[in-house]
Amino acid sequence: MPAEVRYVIFHISEAVVAINEYWIRRKMPLPMGAVKPSLNPNGLASIILKVSAPDVLNSVTELTVESNELAAALILFCRSRKIPLPASADKSLTVVGQHLGLVLSLNVDEDLHSDLHPAEIIKRSPPPQQN
Repeated sequence: MPAEVRYVIFHISEAVVAINEYWIRRKMPLPMGAVKPSLNPNGLASIILKVSAPDVLNSVTELTVESNELAAALILFCRSRKIPLPASADKSLTVVGQHLGLVLSLNVDEDLHSDLHPAEIIKRSPPPQQN
């Protein structure tokens, strides 16, 4: 049977929407304020959210959303927008440039999996310099 590997790529702003929707469903919405997201600089597929409180000067709450919770949020995001995800697929996260990738793999044996490295972190390119 043929193997299938599919990437669903998310902009970081879509990941923030996914996290917020996921946390609202779990009755734990994001704190009020401006949210500044960033990919985890250590190369892991996780997001750091810095939330500035609107009424408190210099008050910033930093939240790290680890890969398991992030994957659950992205899967819920896809389901709520009718983006098809095969239930039987193995799912993992990866970083693709400055984006997050949800990796879906079907019928991938261990030999092929090690050749593809679908759950491996893809080296991020630095942001373009402004002149």
